[in-house]
Amino acid sequence: MSTIWPKSLILLLIVSLFCQPLLAESEYARKGKDYYGMRRYADALGALRKAIKMNPNDAVALYYLGLVYRDNKNYERAINFFTRACRSNKRYEEPAIELCKMHVAISNNYRQDGNVSDAISELEKIFRAGILSIDAGVGLMELYDAKRRYKTIMDLGNKLENNRSLVIGDDAHWGKVYYYMGISAKKMKQYNLAERLLNRAVNSLREHPNARASYEQVK
Repeated sequence: MSTIWPKSLILLLIVSLFCQPLLAESEYARKGKDYYGMRRYADALGALRKAIKMNPNDAVALYYLGLVYRDNKNYERAINFFTRACRSNKRYEEPAIELCKMHVAISNNYRQDGNVSDAISELEKIFRAGILSIDAGVGLMELYDAKRRYKTIMDLGNKLENNRSLVIGDDAHWGKVYYYMGISAKKMKQYNLAERLLNRAVNSLREHPNARASYEQVK
C-alpha cells in the first residue's frame, strides 16, 4: 500500500532542502567571531584555531583568522587564510572580496614603483584562486594594454562575460571591460568585433571620451 504525502508536508521538505544556510558555523567559529567583534584578538585566535583544528575546511573560521591577521598587519598570513576560506566554500563572497582588496592594494604599490610585471602577477593571483573579480579584471586589462597583450585582454574579457553570474565587484566596471576588449580587437584588426564592443562601452560609459572616440574610428 503506497503512502500519500500531504502537499503541505512535501512543500515543507522542499523548502527545508533548498533553504539550508550556505555556511555551517562551529561553536568555536562563533566564539571567534564574537571575540573579533570585540577586538579581543588573542581570544579570537585561540577560538578560531580550535575551530580549524576540528575542521580544517571551516570557511567561517578561516575567514575570521584572515581578518584578525589583516587587522594586525600580518598581510601574508591574512592572504593565506582568505585564500583557504575561498577554496573551502566558493559561494562565500566575503573572503573573496577581502582577498581581492589585498591583492589590488599590493598591485597598486608595485604600479606606483613602476614595476608593471609584479603588478600584473599580483592581480593574476586573484584569478588563480578561482575568483572572478571585475575590479581586478579591469586593472589587469589596463596593465595588459600597456604591455600590448591584446589577446590576453580578449581572453580575460570573454572569461568574465561567459561567467557573468559568478563575477564579483562593481557592475559599473563592465563598460571598461568592453572598452579594453574593443580597443584590443581594433588593434588586432578585428574591426567588426571592435565596433560591437566599443558600442557597448559607449552605452555603458557615456562620459568616457576615449570610448566614444574609439567607437567613431571603427564605425
